[in-house]
Amino acid sequence: MATRLRLETRGYGGEAAIPPLSRLAERLRERPGIDADLTTFRLLESLRPQLTAGIDIVAAGGAFYADRWREAIGGTRHGVLREAPFPEPDALVMDTRALAAEVRAPFAAMPAPSGLGLVDRHFGDPAEAGAAIRDVYGSLMRAMRDAGAAGHVLIVSSPADEELEDLASPFTFFYCPDPDPEAIAVLLEHQSPLALPGKRVAELAVLIDEYGVRTVYLVDPTNEEVAAALEVLDPDHLRIGGFCPGDCDAYWQRLAAF
Repeated sequence: MATRLRLETRGYGGEAAIPPLSRLAERLRERPGIDADLTTFRLLESLRPQLTAGIDIVAAGGAFYADRWREAIGGTRHGVLREAPFPEPDALVMDTRALAAEVRAPFAAMPAPSGLGLVDRHFGDPAEAGAAIRDVYGSLMRAMRDAGAAGHVLIVSSPADEELEDLASPFTFFYCPDPDPEAIAVLLEHQSPLALPGKRVAELAVLIDEYGVRTVYLVDPTNEEVAAALEVLDPDHLRIGGFCPGDCDAYWQRLAAF
């Protein structure tokens, strides 16, 4: 009997509901003395179903983690940049230590800088303000890695060259949920592998020919989509990705079964 192929799985984050009081109490009993707040517990809740399912590379967080990052950028008040930004990493470091107590070298997922919706009232120049905020992002991500994070997933709807030039690295992956051709070109100029929705597997052969794509994370695929990808891609270069929109226990269990 042929051995069943098992594909590596990776989480890119997702959405996590605010845990009920009973769950918070349970968490506190599990880890007495934990340094955490409601956002930290929400991160832990986004991580838990990935660990339970056996996802190979996990990422806690998602779009909901944006508020923490806005707070970590000093010089902003109520989403408005009032002075030159500076890093305030303490809460992010607290989050990282709580995550690292659950799993070795976790990833954290959050919006890219352009997704925070910050309004500049200091520089008066979008390019200068953007560069300053990206510099702070880099400092904050380094602080989290120093505290035990493996790296970061930056969620972006429209990838921009300047963001990838400044922040893409072996420790940082830009995740675009449904990239158009222009977005794919920008992403592949700065990083690999490619994360592609499973529903778009028919495009895979063209992308391999055009960009020389070697490794692909097929996101939220069906069995049929995985089979179609294996017709054009070596099994060693096909992996499974996920971004949980809700009902995360069932979602990650299904992906882990590939």
